[in-house]
Amino acid sequence: MLTGYSISHPRRTQMISRKKIRFILTLPLFLAGLICLFSVPALHAEETPLPDRMLTMAVEYPSIEIPPDEDVSMDVIFYNKGKSDENVNVWISRLPEMWTAAIKTYRYAVSAIHVPSDDNKALTFEATPDEDLAEGIYRFRIEAKTPDGIFQMAQDV
Repeated sequence: MLTGYSISHPRRTQMISRKKIRFILTLPLFLAGLICLFSVPALHAEETPLPDRMLTMAVEYPSIEIPPDEDVSMDVIFYNKGKSDENVNVWISRLPEMWTAAIKTYRYAVSAIHVPSDDNKALTFEATPDEDLAEGIYRFRIEAKTPDGIFQMAQDV
């Protein structure tokens, strides 16, 4: 019996060495693959390609009921899902008798809005009835269009 020495089988030592070499060579490739996998950003819905131009308009509440003698105030939202910024002219094309109305931003009346690419902007539609107005159904129409006329939008309220 020998003490202080270890005896190993030559083939077994050689086999362990090959396994270690494979592991040492494979590990960096595996780690490089993981780094590449996690460094590529995942495609999200907002990263899908935008069309050249796409513009829509909507009001928060197309149909509402208000108590007598109360004012109307609601947002008109412009969505630009295109690649280019858009300017939009906006106006009230149908105004019932005995009502005053305006499209505003904060406290100023506006007739156009700039909507950046892949963004949305809101204006406020405000309407005030005359004091003598009878209860009933009153319909307004808000229209908008780009200066080149490519996009024309209308919303009944």
